[in-house]
Amino acid sequence: MPGVRVGQRVVNGVGVGGHLAREGRRDQAVAGGKSPEQRGCADAISVNSATLVANGAAIRVVFTATCGAGDGGSVSSTTTQAVGDRIAQGTTEALGFTCTGQPQQVSALAAANVNGAPFRPGIAVVMASVSDCPGANCTEASTDKVLSIRK
Repeated sequence: MPGVRVGQRVVNGVGVGGHLAREGRRDQAVAGGKSPEQRGCADAISVNSATLVANGAAIRVVFTATCGAGDGGSVSSTTTQAVGDRIAQGTTEALGFTCTGQPQQVSALAAANVNGAPFRPGIAVVMASVSDCPGANCTEASTDKVLSIRK
């Protein structure tokens, strides 16, 4: 197909505090051969905060996500915390929001896994990604961050 690239590797380097600001792999064809950068928007995500909910049964995680204006976006994350000799872990998924092309705040609830410990105030690691799907051609950006879960 003319004007189509497959398997484009996209890396934008290291962000604030040494965290990976963006790394994605595009294995699907890009219609018209345009990358997110050529469309005027590069996907990006950062983790802002995590707050305890219901005595640690869950946490509310707040992200800043950027994706192509008018595209369908989703944010997902996994938070892991050592709690004594046990592990608290939960996942989030915020699906179906409309990207604005500008940084936008996204919030999602991560319930603690029932086989693990509840979340507690203290240090945890959050691995997060944003997906941007203009039609069938999806791109992704990801990051990880060590943060303190607040009450």
